[in-house]
Amino acid sequence: MRLSALIMAALLACDDGAGLVRDASPSGRDAGTADARPDADARRLLHVEPDARRGDADGTRDRPFATVTDAYAESRPGDVVLLLAGEYEPPDVPPEGVSLLGVGPEHVRITGPVTLDRPGLVSGGFSVVGAGVVVTAATTLRDVHVLGAEGVGVDARADLTATDLRVIDSGGIGILLEGATFALERVDVQRAQGAGVRFVDAEGSLRQIRVARTAYSEAEATGSGVGFVSSKVSVEAAWILGGDRGVRVSMASDVRLEGLLVQDAHTGVNVSNESRADLRNVRVIGSGGGGLSVIDARVEIDGLLVRGASTHGVLASRAVLSATSVTVEDIQSRGFGLFHARGDVREIVVRRAGNVGVQITDASGEVTVEGALVEDCGTTGLSVLGDSQGPVMIRDLEVRGTRIGESGLAPGVHVFDAGAGFEGLRSMDNAGPGLLAERSTVAVSGALLTGNGGPGMVVAEGTLTAVVRDCVAMNNTGAGLLFVSSIADVTDCEASGSTPRLGEGEGDGVAAGFNSRLTLRGGRLHGNAGSGLSVSLFSEAQMSDARLEGNGRFGAYVACDGSTLEEPAANAYADNAEGDRNRCE
Repeated sequence: MRLSALIMAALLACDDGAGLVRDASPSGRDAGTADARPDADARRLLHVEPDARRGDADGTRDRPFATVTDAYAESRPGDVVLLLAGEYEPPDVPPEGVSLLGVGPEHVRITGPVTLDRPGLVSGGFSVVGAGVVVTAATTLRDVHVLGAEGVGVDARADLTATDLRVIDSGGIGILLEGATFALERVDVQRAQGAGVRFVDAEGSLRQIRVARTAYSEAEATGSGVGFVSSKVSVEAAWILGGDRGVRVSMASDVRLEGLLVQDAHTGVNVSNESRADLRNVRVIGSGGGGLSVIDARVEIDGLLVRGASTHGVLASRAVLSATSVTVEDIQSRGFGLFHARGDVREIVVRRAGNVGVQITDASGEVTVEGALVEDCGTTGLSVLGDSQGPVMIRDLEVRGTRIGESGLAPGVHVFDAGAGFEGLRSMDNAGPGLLAERSTVAVSGALLTGNGGPGMVVAEGTLTAVVRDCVAMNNTGAGLLFVSSIADVTDCEASGSTPRLGEGEGDGVAAGFNSRLTLRGGRLHGNAGSGLSVSLFSEAQMSDARLEGNGRFGAYVACDGSTLEEPAANAYADNAEGDRNRCE
């Protein structure tokens, strides 16, 4: 069934399929076909069997030709020269309109290079052993194995359509496709050198491809599973195992990758040099280096999983990144990094990164992170660092369980020498503060900061006024909200359950110190081990329409060091252990 399907597909590729396929013998007409053409128009199978040595050979199955050359001599356009089981010398290219097929690569072995240089040729059903296949004219290949080629397995420099193509143990690139249009389906490349499949200045598609164990080549300076150089290609349903880079996209290529699995490559996917890539449902498992690297390129992602990478899960540098539905897990270093980059990231999950879950440094334009979960990471859950050329906006971020990392810090969120806005932040159960902003400008709205090993929020040496709205800080260590050498405007926030800790604070609800200036409107400061509000170290505060109740010390404490508190509108005090306010005498 396999052979007949192969032959029929090949014949139909030659023209409209209206002719009759028959045996080459004079009596081979199919009388059962009502509209059969005369014999002169019928398609024939001309059989070849090595060393048949029949004086009466006519190409029929019973009397096959001994050589391909003999079959070519008797062929006419529309015929198929069919190689029966055996070993063959490299054949010449068939005459015009004649196809060359074998009964299957397991049975037909061609021991030497095969060159396909006639346009429109249909060929396949054989193995090429010890050498490669060179395509220099538009060709269709079906069911071809290339085994142990000394150099490139398949070297195609003209349009090629190939199905069921297998290249094993080539001494060079497995399949090299250059300067033309290609469509390859069901491709298997194993143990190639430098690249499993490489497109150069080409266009085309790959479907159902497997590339395994590509070896690094000094001559090629890479060992990529699939590589693209200045090409436009779509890849669907690919599995790449091992190699230096699973997929390498470079030199202004435009590539779509859908249904891709990369396992145990040093780098899963690398996109660089002004290229563009569209990733859909891509998985990178067990990379010795990084999962996805985007350098000086543009990438769109819809569905990406990176698990078990060493250096990073996703890294974008000098890049534009648009990503939806990304999961990064079990990364030894950074989970997700944007460096001198811009773009938007939505529905992202980062778990168990060893050193920073998500890092945004020196953004080159607007950056938006929306709908993210970052948990159980070292050093910092999410960090925003450096001078950004556009706004950095974080919406609906949940950070939990940050562990103490290399720097000895463990904030859920860290903003340093930067500016960022936060809407709907939930920072919980981190070993350090829920949000730490140093020498930065932050705007925070609708945050929940709870159960942190430091204050719920710390703003230190703020560069502009920190704006905080509708926030809840519960059960944090040191303080709910802490402002140090900063200007802050706080509206409708609740701070409760703060507990003292040496070096972290007295357990106040809201605290301002070291020449800070605080404006506090509305909200509720209650149930803290320290005071509801603490103002100290030459700081100034204004508080209106707030409720301060049930605190372990004062409702409001103002240090006797020149610090001041004004109450332009009445505040409500109740049941504070040491009174509404302290006195300086």
